[in-house]
Amino acid sequence: MTMTRGRKVLGVVAAVIVVAIPLIASSCGRAREAAEAASQEFRTRITRGAYGEIVRSAAPEFQNVTTEGDFAAAMEGVKARLGVWQSSEEPTWKVLAGTGGQTVTLVYDSQFERGTATEEFVWRVRQGRPQLAGYHVKSYALVAQ
Repeated sequence: MTMTRGRKVLGVVAAVIVVAIPLIASSCGRAREAAEAASQEFRTRITRGAYGEIVRSAAPEFQNVTTEGDFAAAMEGVKARLGVWQSSEEPTWKVLAGTGGQTVTLVYDSQFERGTATEEFVWRVRQGRPQLAGYHVKSYALVAQ
């Protein structure tokens, strides 16, 4: 390959990168915003006791590891110990993009009626639509007797 041809190839690669990065960043930003809105909807459903709705609308990997009854029992246990969700700080987040969509992880420092907890939501976002793939809540109030 000649020096001129090598420079042309590098120029094309650089141009592709310059165009691709803003598109990817924009897509990741939209996925994060959709996941944040879905997290708020999750909390609304938890408050209403609509556990079945959460499981039925979740990603297949979530549905494969829990039943509606088991999920309801777990969330009722969280509610019994911590009380109702009150507020959260702005989440930390990461977005992983792949051929099947994006995976958005949001971690919130949350205040509940009777204590604090760290909540982690994992959302699979395909075509702008988030589906719950994981929910984890950590709090000393959940392990203290």
